[in-house]
Amino acid sequence: KTPEVQRCVVAVGLHAAGIDFNALDRQPVHAVFLLLSPEEQPEAHLAAMETLFGTLSQEQFRKFLKQARSVAEVVTLLDEADANPPAR
Repeated sequence: KTPEVQRCVVAVGLHAAGIDFNALDRQPVHAVFLLLSPEEQPEAHLAAMETLFGTLSQEQFRKFLKQARSVAEVVTLLDEADANPPAR
């Protein structure tokens, strides 16, 4: 959380081969997300985290994300996920 942003924003880093990131399953990590949100909007931060975790729990999304080769492809995947959130 930071006073430097007015709304939630996310940055995504992808690594095709995967990196050692001390994952719980000890598998290489192929995507790293940085979520920034306004300090005075903790509910927006929690909602964004919930949405992101829900999306990442979908095997098909992770598969397509791992195959993405451009910023445009990642943005399209995130837009589609945002338009079709996982069922709760």
